[in-house]
Amino acid sequence: MRSIVSIVVLIIILFLCPVLLKVFMAYAPGEQIGSIDGWLGFLGGYSGGLLAFFSAIYIFNNQRSENIRPFFNSNSLDASQDSVLYDLSKPDENLINKTTLCTIGLERKDLFIGVLLKNVGLGPALDVAIYSQSGKKLLHYYAKRDTFLDYPVLGTAEISQSIQFSICVNENNTQRKGQFFTYFTVKYKDLHGKNYKQKVVIHKSGNNFYVPVLA
Repeated sequence: MRSIVSIVVLIIILFLCPVLLKVFMAYAPGEQIGSIDGWLGFLGGYSGGLLAFFSAIYIFNNQRSENIRPFFNSNSLDASQDSVLYDLSKPDENLINKTTLCTIGLERKDLFIGVLLKNVGLGPALDVAIYSQSGKKLLHYYAKRDTFLDYPVLGTAEISQSIQFSICVNENNTQRKGQFFTYFTVKYKDLHGKNYKQKVVIHKSGNNFYVPVLA
């Protein structure tokens, strides 16, 4: 994104430079050295070189990112009772029923959906985190210790490595035009710190949930 902004700014400057040069040549005090055409030719060659240089950097950075880009395929699993991701305002263990793992006192109709994310890209995915439809990072509850984990990410997925987790979904917020609809967003980074995100839609068929494989 920064590279694109830099190139746009450079192009704007290239368009403004001839105008500024003409104004300077017209009103600058003292004797004029060289002609306006000569200076414009010099400026054009110099600016063209700069534009080619920054364009080469932009292409190089894009190609480098593509060569190590992670990418997730998604699929459904049986919901795990070991660790669950919740969309809650704060990490409070008192809001979780220790037996059913459903929330307490929040007037929710909780559903548990198992998800598998497999990194099928060309590089590792770092700082993998899951976000709700509202853009809030989901909280990771570890049932065996009855605690919400301090670190907000699921970890790293190396090439061909999978991450498994369950999501607690409020069914009261999953209806769209009379049909079940919900999704979450996966956010992660590559080795160079470039950010990526993928939207994963969860479908329902009868009493079964499924997460389609992303192409």
